[in-house]
Amino acid sequence: MKMVMVWIRIELMDQMLCSAYKGEQDQEQMPAMGAVAANDVFGKQSHNARPESDDDSYPHLNTNGKFIPHRRIVHLDLKGGAFRLEFFTEIFYYLNRIKATGILIEWEDMFPYTGNLSVAVNGNAYSIDDVETILKEAKRHHLEVIPLVQTFGHLEWILKLEQFAHLREDVRFPQVICFPEPEAWNLITDMIDQVAEVHRKHGMPYFHMGADEAFQIGVCNASLIEMGRQGSRDRLMLWHISRVAKYIKDKYSPFRRVWGSSAWKGADGPARFNSNPVHYIRNHEAWVEQLSRNYNEFDMLQGLILAGWSRYDHFAVLCELAPVAFPSLAMSMETVLCTPSTTMGITYGCQFPGSKIYELVNEFWQRRKQLQQYREDDFEMNGWLSRVADTYMSSSQWYIDKIEPLLEYHARPILRLEKDLRNELSRIYFQETVDEFIFTYMAEDIEWVQRKIDSAQRISKLNHFPKRPFVLLKPHEEL
Repeated sequence: MKMVMVWIRIELMDQMLCSAYKGEQDQEQMPAMGAVAANDVFGKQSHNARPESDDDSYPHLNTNGKFIPHRRIVHLDLKGGAFRLEFFTEIFYYLNRIKATGILIEWEDMFPYTGNLSVAVNGNAYSIDDVETILKEAKRHHLEVIPLVQTFGHLEWILKLEQFAHLREDVRFPQVICFPEPEAWNLITDMIDQVAEVHRKHGMPYFHMGADEAFQIGVCNASLIEMGRQGSRDRLMLWHISRVAKYIKDKYSPFRRVWGSSAWKGADGPARFNSNPVHYIRNHEAWVEQLSRNYNEFDMLQGLILAGWSRYDHFAVLCELAPVAFPSLAMSMETVLCTPSTTMGITYGCQFPGSKIYELVNEFWQRRKQLQQYREDDFEMNGWLSRVADTYMSSSQWYIDKIEPLLEYHARPILRLEKDLRNELSRIYFQETVDEFIFTYMAEDIEWVQRKIDSAQRISKLNHFPKRPFVLLKPHEEL
């Protein structure tokens, strides 16, 4: 189980929230009509309407006494699967309709930093004009925007580079910055300032300073010296969190409130590319219970952030793409709102941003399982088109004739899905995301079926085969 501390928020200053978890994998698959609840929600609100609970009453409870978070913020993680500019309008329209009240944008290397930070910026990064457009669109759809800048851990995108490697907390790991080092502090405040200067023009009631997954602390010389002053490793962490919070609070004046943090995608395994909505709905049911029991322990529970990771960190593979998880988000939002669907029956033709990608990815997941079972269990395939047959072109053509139709049966849909997914993904994502998804989750299966088809066709044309022994394998070198 991968445990992370809920993001420390600057409104809390030196308070810490409870823990959230990534992991606890639930293997229940998405039901065939899994998007029905999402589609029920889609039709209930007019375009650009303000969310129903966006009023000043507190606490906001339903008729059963369940606490409804006043602010429901959806996290958009752009360190993986960053969207093309034109797709943001579709996303914001959708978020407004499912009654989200705002977004938390984690820009990472997609923000157009200048100065020393410019060398770390993604080649596909947005321009300042693009960022302005995104923020204006969010405001037009009545979504408040909270910027997220990592100020502790999750700084691989900077620390992986040679010119910043000397600022690592641990020289081996480019995750955590050596935060007591003056040069590191200047880098952190530069990131904050550049992002905040753009956001504040469009309204910036809150600022998220990250502070999760800081695995290496008290390692670099500057940290050891400061830890000696502070008295312990924990106090060293709080010293840094507190001074970052004070810097933002003094300069940009956000408010002091308590928040919770759940998840709507990217918290069910780093390589989970299809959605598992039951996992997230159960998480939100638990949050509703906890909030309902404990809201009166605080001056105000400001809201709930629904986190949606695109990668577990900068180096990890892409996990669920946003369109795959949008139905799960709608069902999670409905759970948080404590308002069951008022429509009856089944809704057909569910529409949401990237719905075709959702369909194609779930079809691929099913086809992939079928192909894996075929590869592991098929009698003829494993007996007469093995690696030996591939390599040495020696097999029984009688069996090959039986294998070829089944190979084609499995290959055709996989190859079709690659083509269709490329077309649909390219509409929403930059080319690197398209290529990375295909390479990570589809390429091995595609290469396997193509290699087997090629071997079967070549063997079918042969009239003679080598006598034994013909399998030669050089001993592997010792490690």
